[in-house]
Amino acid sequence: MILVIARAAIRPGMHMKLRDIAHALQHEHAPHEDGCLRYDTFIDGDTFVIMDQWRDQAALDAHLQAAHVARYAPKIKECVVDARIDLQIVSAEEVNFLQF
Repeated sequence: MILVIARAAIRPGMHMKLRDIAHALQHEHAPHEDGCLRYDTFIDGDTFVIMDQWRDQAALDAHLQAAHVARYAPKIKECVVDARIDLQIVSAEEVNFLQF
């Protein structure tokens, strides 16, 4: 199992747009992806958080290559400070910190 925690600072005035994007990802797309065990989004003040779990690396890789991710990732980046999303990826073997 792989856990991904993504965090980003929300630009002023972008909370509702980001909430709409997050809702689409969480409720319209993630539940239908093979290997998605969990996909939750949160807005806490000015911080956007995604916590998702995947069965394995192949499932996560397929998610990252999905058409809806290619469509929504740039829209998310428009809503966050410096277009920066910090990722923490945790698996049984290691923990990685990345920027997306």
